[in-house]
Amino acid sequence: MVIFEVKPGGPIVFTADVEGFGLVTVTSRRPRIFNGRLMNPPVLRSALEMVEQYADDHKDELAEHYGLIAKQDAA
Repeated sequence: MVIFEVKPGGPIVFTADVEGFGLVTVTSRRPRIFNGRLMNPPVLRSALEMVEQYADDHKDELAEHYGLIAKQDAA
């Protein structure tokens, strides 16, 4: 399961529920570029894969948010 929220003027924050571990936060300011920090590489890799798949499946919905972030970054 992956959910997301858009922080005001900031990144899209995805939360991936990794089986056997729990919630992992991944951020993104641009399409196909995801950042996460976790000292457990296999869990982080799994979370990133989940978020990438979610972003691919919801690219039209996320495009509007990425567009607003890009405009704010350019200002």
